[in-house]
Amino acid sequence: MALSFLEIPQGLLAPGFFFEYDASRAVQGTPAKKHTSLIISHQSGTGLLTTDALTLISSVDEARALAGADSPLARMVKRYKDQDELTELWVLPIAVPSGAASTGTYTFTGTATASGEAVIYIGDDRYSTAVAIGDTHINVANRLSVEISNDAESLPIAGDVTGVLTITNKLHGVYGNSIRMATNLREGEVLPAGLTLVLSGTQMASGTASADITAGIVSMADMQFDSIGMMFNDDTNMDLLETLLLSRLNALTPLDGQCFIAISDTIGNSASAGNARNFQGTSLIATQESPTPEFLTAAEFAGLDSAANQRDVARPRNKAPMPGTLAPAIGQRWTYGQRNVALSDGLTTMFFDSSTGLGRVERLITTYQLNSAGFSDKAYFDITAPRSLAFIRFSSRVRFGTKYPNHKLAPDDPKPPAGQPIITPKKARAEFIDLADSWFDLGIITDLEQFADELIVELDPNDPDRLNVQLAPNLINGFHVLAGAFQFIR
Repeated sequence: MALSFLEIPQGLLAPGFFFEYDASRAVQGTPAKKHTSLIISHQSGTGLLTTDALTLISSVDEARALAGADSPLARMVKRYKDQDELTELWVLPIAVPSGAASTGTYTFTGTATASGEAVIYIGDDRYSTAVAIGDTHINVANRLSVEISNDAESLPIAGDVTGVLTITNKLHGVYGNSIRMATNLREGEVLPAGLTLVLSGTQMASGTASADITAGIVSMADMQFDSIGMMFNDDTNMDLLETLLLSRLNALTPLDGQCFIAISDTIGNSASAGNARNFQGTSLIATQESPTPEFLTAAEFAGLDSAANQRDVARPRNKAPMPGTLAPAIGQRWTYGQRNVALSDGLTTMFFDSSTGLGRVERLITTYQLNSAGFSDKAYFDITAPRSLAFIRFSSRVRFGTKYPNHKLAPDDPKPPAGQPIITPKKARAEFIDLADSWFDLGIITDLEQFADELIVELDPNDPDRLNVQLAPNLINGFHVLAGAFQFIR
């Protein structure tokens, strides 16, 4: 038997005792995959980050210092890290477009005849002021304006003119049109008698111009981002990101990643948005008409799935708490039947506890609905499918890249000499069987016998340096529905 060495040559004449290190067998089973996440958003007008360039962020405080505490980006980092503090997180600040800023008004009238509290909401930010008997509408609006202006993290600025409280988003662009305006969202919140309040609408409006992520995503180069929370939910920017993520599913450049984007709208508009998409790398979250800004929920979902994916790629995210997403008003919450339809439209759904209002994941899915022939297809319905496949591909590449980085390739017959760095179809087959055992033990696949029966490993008939493999892992399924019939007896 002639052993082969990596560093020690044949023909040494000078005496010595030499031993080299070979780490090809050091890693057993399926190694943990490093997970990296990304937030795509806007920094504030005073932000210090380089526009359209990636920056590694280590903490919420750093995000606030670099992007501005009142920036959507810093607030998205906070929501992400509320769910996942441990994962490496990068941010990509996108240029703010030229255009108009979104605005809205709260118009107060009257004079308080009872004491209490005046409460308004901008997104999910609550602002309040104590009201005494005799306070005029001008007093109340002015104090609320001061409270908003004193909030270092407030997305808009506020100004009061004789009781008309005008809210103006600090950044230009259409994204501000989705920021909701409300009053008295929580139980017990009532405007004191004598005062009245009229909102200009349920959302801010009149923001113009859309952001463009084209230059920004170019900077991603070949960096892999497993979980991406994106602020922008317009079709143009979603198409741009999906095109990039689709190219990263390619076998030659495998950089699998999942993007999380949220929409807060009526069920009809949400369904239209879901049906307009069809990609396994995107999860579009329907928050119903939650007052929480859409981009904050997107970041919260990215953090939740990032953490869950590193614990168990195949485990459903059902009922995971989403405390950062406020419940819509009771009359705006979707029924079970409506949420079931939303799932069929490619929308990830949430539900809200009836007593506490706590938001929870109902079913985290992708927008993939139709195959290339245009027929309904559930292949990538649940997010656990692309997540599991990405892990299987990663662990296969790591196994062969680590154990057989520069081996020779030979047929099974005649049997190659022992001690030589040679791989054969039979040996490769054994490696895949061993990998399948690991995937089975991790609860990612089922039916090992089927896997072995359908596994094909063979030398390429036209390229003597190539080994071809076909494997059919049977992905484990999620337990989502229990159906039973009570045949009672009296």
